[in-house]
Amino acid sequence: MSYIVDNGSTVVFAALMSVWATLFLEGWKRYHAEIAWKWGLLDFVIEEDTVRPEFQYRVKTKRFNPVTQQDEPYLSGKKKCANFFAAMITVLFFMCLVLAVVFGMVVYRVICMQLLASMDNPTVDSLAFLIVSVTAATINLIVIIAMNYFYNSLAHRLTRWECPRTQADFDNSYTFKVFLFQFANYYSSLFYIAFFKGVLSQLPGTKDHDGNVKIAGYRLEGCDPAGCFVELVIQLAIIMCGKQFFSAFVESAYPKVMSLLRKWQLMVPIVETKHQRKERIREESCKKAGREMTRWEADYYLNPTYDQFLFDEYLEMVLQFGFCTLFVAAFPLAPLFAVFNNILEIRLDAYKFLLNAQRPMPAQARNIGVWLKILDVISKFSVTIN
Repeated sequence: MSYIVDNGSTVVFAALMSVWATLFLEGWKRYHAEIAWKWGLLDFVIEEDTVRPEFQYRVKTKRFNPVTQQDEPYLSGKKKCANFFAAMITVLFFMCLVLAVVFGMVVYRVICMQLLASMDNPTVDSLAFLIVSVTAATINLIVIIAMNYFYNSLAHRLTRWECPRTQADFDNSYTFKVFLFQFANYYSSLFYIAFFKGVLSQLPGTKDHDGNVKIAGYRLEGCDPAGCFVELVIQLAIIMCGKQFFSAFVESAYPKVMSLLRKWQLMVPIVETKHQRKERIREESCKKAGREMTRWEADYYLNPTYDQFLFDEYLEMVLQFGFCTLFVAAFPLAPLFAVFNNILEIRLDAYKFLLNAQRPMPAQARNIGVWLKILDVISKFSVTIN
């Protein structure tokens, strides 16, 4: 089975995918430059970013600005560095927590393999590797999804505590933290299987009669005699496909449920406010008059868009790009699953933004910002890994 994904053509395929990742980014830069030129945004520059109200409220020290001739809130460079390093130490600590989860999966595999081997059942023995790999990958996926919400909330709190001056600085800092969390969360187990699992079992130490290293009486986890490729394929397939399935389910069900809940709350308020009473009377008068509500009136009952509503969309695409480039040699079907997911994603996003969400406020931008730098780093990193 391992020969299917680990053969002579794997090297050629990995090289082609590394070249494709580079060409994809260059093609994207060319495309968004064309769009920016058509929309008149090629020379668009924000002359002065608006200072965040939270920055003005929290920063008590002020400094005279010779341009505006006013005293403005000012955060010293020493304070900025202290906040930045404190936030990064917290980020590194929780990234180590992700490694602890990977170690927990290693312990789970060792215990399960011993339990299955103790059954003395030939059928179970032949399927033990597959059972342990699939269950461990599934548990890891559940932990990853659960930790995602915690990491996003933690990154937002750390960024607020860091207190950036402008909204652009806030978005860049928040994006960087979330990407570090998600990168470690999704890819740490894959890196362990691909680069460390077979190596750690060969470290010097107490060995059993088969030559396997033992620590505290327990044998370190090693690769299958055919290599770790099969386990890497199982891990990558379950994490990638499971994440895409869960994201599609959430994007299709959550906006609909929240839209119905919001409509019910507005139509049947527990404590009717003056504004809600006006809205109810206006809607009843429209129904009595026999006319349908206008588009802007109907939008009021939809889910309001939050400030960073595109952040999750960018993050999902960046993580998918990582799955398709970093470990594509182990799972050649990853690009195919990504295509199917993107086709479905287009329809789900269209349904979500057109039928379940209020119209967002438009804003001008030359490009996708810091996400382009992240994609460039992943592209260069994939060349080394493959």
